[in-house]
Amino acid sequence: MDANSTFSLRLLSLTKDLRQEILKRLKRPEILCLRAVSQSFRNTIPLPPKPISPHPELVIPFCTHPDSSTPIQLLLTVSTVYAIQPIETTTNGDDQTNTWIVRLEELSSGVVRVKDTLYKFKQREVLSELPRSLNMLDYRVQELSKVFGLVPVASEGGNRNIYLKKVVVSSYPDESNSGFTLLALTGQGIIIAWRKGDHIWNYIAIEGVDETPKFEDIVYYNSKFYAVLSTCRVVTIDPLTLEVTKLKFRIEGYMPTVTGSRFLVKSSKDLFWICKCWSFLPAIDPGAYGTYVAIIKLDEKNNQWIQVNNELEDEVLFIGEDCSFSLPGKGYTPCKPNTVYFIDEELAERGDRPGTDIGILEVDSLTAKPIYAFPGYSKIFWPPPPWVRQNESSSSSTDHE
Repeated sequence: MDANSTFSLRLLSLTKDLRQEILKRLKRPEILCLRAVSQSFRNTIPLPPKPISPHPELVIPFCTHPDSSTPIQLLLTVSTVYAIQPIETTTNGDDQTNTWIVRLEELSSGVVRVKDTLYKFKQREVLSELPRSLNMLDYRVQELSKVFGLVPVASEGGNRNIYLKKVVVSSYPDESNSGFTLLALTGQGIIIAWRKGDHIWNYIAIEGVDETPKFEDIVYYNSKFYAVLSTCRVVTIDPLTLEVTKLKFRIEGYMPTVTGSRFLVKSSKDLFWICKCWSFLPAIDPGAYGTYVAIIKLDEKNNQWIQVNNELEDEVLFIGEDCSFSLPGKGYTPCKPNTVYFIDEELAERGDRPGTDIGILEVDSLTAKPIYAFPGYSKIFWPPPPWVRQNESSSSSTDHE
């Protein structure tokens, strides 16, 4: 009996409650692969719910004052960033691309919208270059991140646009999850919070600080929200009480406090604090440009932040406008290990395809270069690899926007 058969028998022999606990910890692509093992699995394991966007059952009143008489009704949108690979090794001449990172939003209409992976508002004319269908069972699929947003209900949208820089949640909302909490970072650097059942939103304030704090990024990590301020302070926010706690961790190493952008990125096992600022020093590498990046890693056990000097343990970090995620550096060609891929205003107008207008920081040298300085590395975003089109099915009813 092979290993797959042994695993199948063991899983099917578990009690229903224990199977459900296991399935709760699996992501949708993993459950779909399990169901594909055998007919017994399809009969036993229910289909995972689709991440339909906007969320069909969660309507959020956007009101920050109890006396407001005309709150806007908001819907929660969700898109998913995937790393897609062929099941078998493929070659296509000199092109060794074996990974496609793509961000998809599945609408209630059945349409699948392909979104720019790192830029929130960019619209790309790429329809003709997309495959007509994408059967997840034809590939190895890894879910890297879920990206959330808020949009007005269509009937109330009108000209009442709300600019929210980033939206993070404590968990994916469902009927049984009464502890759902949502944090939104506004364009002015203010964090507002909404808990399931609340009638109004709450402003996140910091005790002892008179002026409104200016936040730069938020993330949910280890059952807490983390937020970084423009003053280089990091705080945690309890998802149930919204209590704010200042981290008193000391910083081992140098962390620049000059004007720049600060981000929080969680990897498979760590939380990173990244500061990107302009450098007034001449670049040592002629191909580099004037950006300095410092990387700090959270060490909760020893109550400190540790500067990352020359390696990320082969991980790759990605920083976008409304999302961040990580990927192992090995086995995902053409991903460059020990690097940070990040959006940059200086490069924003350089490319007309996803992934062609970003920067790459080499952690070992702390040198930042445009992605076009690394030939072929943008192919992890675009175009779709040849092996995707080879598996394309003309009979699919799935469309793209």
